[in-house]
Amino acid sequence: MHVTAKHASVNGYRDPGHTRLLGGRLSGQDRDALFAAGRLVRVGSRQPLLGSQEDRVLLMLRGAAKAWLVSDGGDEVITGIVGPGHATGLLGVLGYTETGHTITSLEPVEALSVTGADLRHLIATRARITAACLQTVAEQHAAASAERRRFAGTSVSQRVAHRLLELATRWGQPDDGVIHIELHLSQQELAAWSGTSRESVAKVLKRLRASGLIATDWRTLHVLDLPRLREHCARSVPGGSSVARAGRPRSFAGPAPAFAGTSKVSPPSDA
Repeated sequence: MHVTAKHASVNGYRDPGHTRLLGGRLSGQDRDALFAAGRLVRVGSRQPLLGSQEDRVLLMLRGAAKAWLVSDGGDEVITGIVGPGHATGLLGVLGYTETGHTITSLEPVEALSVTGADLRHLIATRARITAACLQTVAEQHAAASAERRRFAGTSVSQRVAHRLLELATRWGQPDDGVIHIELHLSQQELAAWSGTSRESVAKVLKRLRASGLIATDWRTLHVLDLPRLREHCARSVPGGSSVARAGRPRSFAGPAPAFAGTSKVSPPSDA
């Protein structure tokens, strides 16, 4: 893991991800103050970013990572694939008991790490940072509740298809009607994210390939018919879903194979 010196200047950081701190709710002096309080963390693929018991917040700037925890039965449960704008550890820093998540990179990641003490000082002295933290916590709680409602009563096939749709709309690269997902996520991880077994995921992927919805190779999953996949998810879930209604794919929206690789990202630009 590479960590830059403390008090990194946001003005000297070229990646556009810094504008997405706390969901893009900060600007000007407040954003600079948050950056100055933290450390820039740069890691490669499959590296630890945040432990479950650490008193700090991780603010994603660039790249993708999995948020996961260990179930009572000792199994890995993936609760989300996170990207720029996502904040992990806010509830713990704010003094609330939460089930600690571990964050592990899926590709090269850059993030801002802020200790609990430093963030609590900013919350006590800067009203806009306080509001941004509370809004971020509320938004993440609402999203988690919506997902629980969306998946209630769904089949394994529906859940896996929904995860593929999320990968396509958030991380996919469109090319002449086909969406290429190069983000490294194993079948076991897709199962841990979908609440099922690796064997069940393999069967679902086989059926989706036979239906002409997807194709897979060692490095990439290809969504061949995004409208049909979206219709399948909307049909499967009462009232549809925000992911199913999402627009065209994009590189990041602030979470595969049986396939490995890295997702394409926009080159850094001056902020």
